Amino acid sequence: MTTLSTIRTRCRNLLGDTAGTEFTDAQVNAWINDALQDLSNHFPQVKTKVFTTVADQRKYNWESDLPIAILSVEYPTGEDPPEYLQRRAYTDPGFWEENGYYDFITRSITDATYKPLLVISEEPEANDYIEITYQVAHDALSADADITTLPDRYLYLIELYVRWKAWQELATTEGIDPDPMQRTMASQLELNAFRAERSWYNALKDAKAAESE
Repeated sequence: MTTLSTIRTRCRNLLGDTAGTEFTDAQVNAWINDALQDLSNHFPQVKTKVFTTVADQRKYNWESDLPIAILSVEYPTGEDPPEYLQRRAYTDPGFWEENGYYDFITRSITDATYKPLLVISEEPEANDYIEITYQVAHDALSADADITTLPDRYLYLIELYVRWKAWQELATTEGIDPDPMQRTMASQLELNAFRAERSWYNALKDAKAAESE
């Protein structure tokens, strides 16, 4: 995996701003994290969480890593073939009458009283395991040594995103100047920003098309 420092260097190389005279590290870092947030909607990281069951307890607090999507809930674990629960609304009366279902109740992750909940339809025995595979956003990067959770094959998308935002920043700065001569320059910068934006979206489209189901 790759550090923030390396990603920023790659972005600066693409921008032709290797000396850092045009854009600050803080600006480039912010664009990198914006790109990671956007790419999380298309190529999220996949994690696994395991709950140890408590006898007859059907609800389990989800303490961290609020998921974008849940891919599977295996319960009980260790079966061959594996046994997966089906998602069904916990408000459906049939949820509580049959085994084999789960639901995920989204709540504010910062609320200590009302946390997100995983709910299963059956009353489990003690010390079994519920294994959840789920998707979450990629980690934000702050320190230069921070390692991105985005696979290296998608790093070029961050670079294209940063190039788009850099041109957009230059166009906005020039557009504020009331000098008519500067407006011509602003128009050219806006065109460059538009082209960079299209390049980003086209590359993203191609990357998504190349990704298998």
